[in-house]
Amino acid sequence: MRSRHWNSPLLATCLVMLLLAGLALPSRAAAQRADAAPTAVYRIYFAGAAGLQQLAASLDIWSVNHAEGYLVAPLTPEQAESLQATHRIEAAPLPGPMPLQTLAAQDVTSIPDFACYRTVEETADTLAALAATYPQLARIKTIGVSWEKQTPGGPAGYDLDVLVLTNRTRPDPKFRFFLMGAIHARELATAETTLRFAESLLAGYGVDADATWLLDYGELHLLPIANPDGRKRAETGLLWRKNTNRSDAACIWSPDSDGVDLNRNSSFKWNSCFGCSSGVACDLTYRGRTPASEPETQALESYLRTLFVDARPPEPDAAVPETTPGLLLSLHSYGGYVLYPWGWTSLPAPNAAALQTLGRKLGYFTQYNACQIGAEGCFYQTDGSIEDWLYGELGIPGYTIEMGDWFFEPCETYEAGLADATLAALRYAFKAAQAPYQTPAGPEVVAVTPSTVTLAAGDPFTVTAQADDTRSYGGVYGSDPAQPIQAARAGLDFFPWQAPRNGWAMHAADGSFDQPQEALALEIETACWSAGRHLLFLQAQDRSGRWGVPSAALVEVTDAAQFSLQFTSLPSVPYPGRPATYAISITNRSPVTDSYTLAGEPATWQFDLPAQPAGPVAPGATIAVTFTATAPRLEASPAEQARIVVTSTAQPGKCLDVGLMMPDLSLRRYFPFLPTLPPLTRPSDPPTG
Repeated sequence: MRSRHWNSPLLATCLVMLLLAGLALPSRAAAQRADAAPTAVYRIYFAGAAGLQQLAASLDIWSVNHAEGYLVAPLTPEQAESLQATHRIEAAPLPGPMPLQTLAAQDVTSIPDFACYRTVEETADTLAALAATYPQLARIKTIGVSWEKQTPGGPAGYDLDVLVLTNRTRPDPKFRFFLMGAIHARELATAETTLRFAESLLAGYGVDADATWLLDYGELHLLPIANPDGRKRAETGLLWRKNTNRSDAACIWSPDSDGVDLNRNSSFKWNSCFGCSSGVACDLTYRGRTPASEPETQALESYLRTLFVDARPPEPDAAVPETTPGLLLSLHSYGGYVLYPWGWTSLPAPNAAALQTLGRKLGYFTQYNACQIGAEGCFYQTDGSIEDWLYGELGIPGYTIEMGDWFFEPCETYEAGLADATLAALRYAFKAAQAPYQTPAGPEVVAVTPSTVTLAAGDPFTVTAQADDTRSYGGVYGSDPAQPIQAARAGLDFFPWQAPRNGWAMHAADGSFDQPQEALALEIETACWSAGRHLLFLQAQDRSGRWGVPSAALVEVTDAAQFSLQFTSLPSVPYPGRPATYAISITNRSPVTDSYTLAGEPATWQFDLPAQPAGPVAPGATIAVTFTATAPRLEASPAEQARIVVTSTAQPGKCLDVGLMMPDLSLRRYFPFLPTLPPLTRPSDPPTG
């Protein structure tokens, strides 16, 4: 540890201040020491929310049992004796095993007895390996540095490295999901879970439908270890929570309790409520000298501002627009909770109902209690958290999942189900990040069969699935009521709400939509599908009118038409009732000369198409075709949107189609095979159903 140099007057002043602090709080710092296992753990009973917050102001609270009215915390003998005069306290067992202590944090290359968790260095190696193995899907961005790295003269410190996962060959816009772990150093399972989530998505790309569409249409920004300096100390067997900032002289008398609680240091509502954080430097909830004083906090806040558009209305109590995309989830341990804003007050947030609904959807996978962190009877109030900062400053929902039953979760229980349950919740969260205030209120589509299939163009294709509106769980805080399924829909290569051309209504297998769980089925004609990989998106709606998050099937098409289509001219504004002129190019990709016929659908549109086949077209050559189409004066339903079917004469039965749409939206999203097509209007984020 770096030595300190003080002049005598300053040292004397500091010692007097510390002595006075010690007289006022005779045993607080000793109880908060992070350098060893506690000498004793107690259940401390409290009276109401005010009593809980009073204890939270000075104790390292490990867990809270609101039903029985006690918290679990380590106490020194002096603290235990003092609290006995005012509280009922009982000795409690240590919640889990402690790792073997090692001599020096910088020498740790693995965590004794916890081999399932990668160290700080192994985490960095994993990120580098993923970026090298999947160069089109993964890259590393350094968003800042740790306190040690910023401060000369001590340990080397670390970069804060974010792994960005997305298919970079697909154009923007994309919705974003920010996932982080280990902002509290001793919570070992959190960083490992973020790594496993990234690995599962990358390994599943191209073979798992949901992993594929999430990386095609979304971006995952993953910070496995938000507090690497502190995490390194925890890897030595210490119950270290904070970062390792040693600059605050107020903790000179207990140097092994240095540091700032990074999840109390954010600049929104910093130091805003009683007992939510501590102003005593040696306490484990020490909030720092000033808002966002720590380099780790500054890096987080700056980076999140670059990721998410500010959607917060100017009125402080106004709800964020429902269409706002984006989501943050911070993994913590332990306790078994899904927590959402606000933490700094018991008053509900403006988007309270939507925040609760998504929390309960995440609770379904983990079977954790889901509640507003600052509400009475949930956890206990906190201020300066990154989740409150993101929602309060930018209007983006932020969540905490408190994993498992101990800071140092045993590998046996982690591998036996804890990891998988959390990974399932993270996958749902990534889906919901597209519209977190909307789609969680709708049913989920599960059990898609086949989830992956290879077929020849023209082969019959039937997909089945289940629409389920019952997957909500808030534990003792209640669950959202299940509603009957009202409808289901599918879209090829576009989300169902974006697919007027290749969109289908699904039907209930039993003939009617009237139950909260419904079996779905759909038969699709594939004759005009192009060769290659396709995503078939499925989505369901309940009786409230809310559409849920989409799921997908992955379809690989072979033996398709050996030509391609490309629009070369589009009407600037296609008005209903007026003929609009289109120009399309057809490129022959077969080894023989070919010609092509054009037909228009449906009959509600008027078409002026070439009477004779276009061609002949030599192998590798391209022909341009011009035609007009007139949309009906009354806007057609999605099933009545027009398409042009182009059929080969040399390959009987082989065809491709292109969609003609009504005005308003960008054309790009309706033509998956036209990546260079300029939109008629400025592209916007996709609608959300």
